[in-house]
Amino acid sequence: VVLLNQQEWDKAAAALGKIRSLGAVRALAGALADSSGRVRANAVECLGRLGDPRLAGLLEPFLRSTHNRCRANAIHALWERLAPDDREARLREMLDAGDRMALSALWVLSLRGTGRLRGLVEALAGRRDHVGARALQWCLAAVEGVRA
Repeated sequence: VVLLNQQEWDKAAAALGKIRSLGAVRALAGALADSSGRVRANAVECLGRLGDPRLAGLLEPFLRSTHNRCRANAIHALWERLAPDDREARLREMLDAGDRMALSALWVLSLRGTGRLRGLVEALAGRRDHVGARALQWCLAAVEGVRA
């Protein structure tokens, strides 16, 4: 048995996600049960990057995770499989669930767009803290994207 520290596991998970072998998928699937939220989040991200619809069943439980990165990575990975109303409800819940969840939701929104959540993101941009700063960054980037 080889014990990896957090940084080594992060690199190993990323490498496993690129291998795309059955053994790599099994190792990542096993990591979904790790005690570390960071390890689980990395495994969700790597499995999601594979884009294999057969893996959706492994990722769906993380849509309800209490760990912000696990939940955000699951939403991002399963985006196309989720109905638009379901996506919006899950992201709205994250935006309202505290700073870490809100920051993770903003990350997903920066990759996928806001749709009907734009007003909520704009309201967050009025906060005078790191969540507000990140929301303001997103709003400014969205405006720049419209101009481009």
